[in-house]
Amino acid sequence: MTSQLNVDTIASKLGSTVGLSLDTSGNVTASGNVTISGNPLTPARPAFMARRYGGSVTVTNNYYPFASLTTDDAFSIGGHYDTSAYKFTCPVAGIYYFSCYVISQTSDVNTLLKIRKNGSDFAQSYAVQLSTAWHTHNIAIHANAAVNDYFQIYIGGTMAGYGNQWAAFSGHLVG
Repeated sequence: MTSQLNVDTIASKLGSTVGLSLDTSGNVTASGNVTISGNPLTPARPAFMARRYGGSVTVTNNYYPFASLTTDDAFSIGGHYDTSAYKFTCPVAGIYYFSCYVISQTSDVNTLLKIRKNGSDFAQSYAVQLSTAWHTHNIAIHANAAVNDYFQIYIGGTMAGYGNQWAAFSGHLVG
């Protein structure tokens, strides 16, 4: 059994100060100074972790192919990660945190692991490998982003990387 309360104002017991009021648009005003509308400020806290599905991949001056949202617990809350363009698009303005790690088996090369914002370099990590042993490369940043800004991982130089649990690009809205 459900009940329905049909009132426009809920008054405070402490006097004539209004506790809650409801306008014709459905907005609620609390204590006469805070308005709560029906629009969520953050759509389920957008977050993602994308992975590269499969084994070895060599990337030269291009975007790292983080194309899986189903491998090894990868996810996309809100659906804002594009697996064909390897990019996350911010649905709301705010501060975001992004991180990436990959393992590489490339020797005698200078490689840049970059986070790009709207197609331009935003942050980068420089790596020199002197052997073909596996090395881990990492980068992490906080970024102030507007609605529809997008972020991708770019490899400057050549990187022979690996997939599955050995590589991930992730991010989330901090606030």
